[in-house]
Amino acid sequence: MPRAAAATAAPLLHLARFRWPHELNASSKDSNFNGPAASVGQVLQVPINHFEGNYTCSSDTLAELTAEDRIVLRYVDNPNGSVDDIAGITNAGRNVVGLMPHPERAISDLLGSSDGRPLLRSLLASATVSA
Repeated sequence: MPRAAAATAAPLLHLARFRWPHELNASSKDSNFNGPAASVGQVLQVPINHFEGNYTCSSDTLAELTAEDRIVLRYVDNPNGSVDDIAGITNAGRNVVGLMPHPERAISDLLGSSDGRPLLRSLLASATVSA
């Protein structure tokens, strides 16, 4: 296989069970993303908009994320095979969040769900406190 073709041939999982909105479980007890607006265990209806890819990490990284309470969201019914149902994590400083779901697309019942609002409110509250 030519080098250029090999670079673009990364194996990704195609999602066969795409659903909108998708159920997420708020997981972290101490995250700027969840905060007071989205409590631990709360199930949120937030859309996913990815057809390929999933979160993956080593068992050591998973143990570290779990021990440090840095998994902020988990899929209720894992649509993409992400390790440990992970939909979102935060960094060690708890000021950066990476996630696959799109809370900005769930801000009104007219869009199918307003469950993204608590997550976005938490981000705004965190930015205000940090500024």
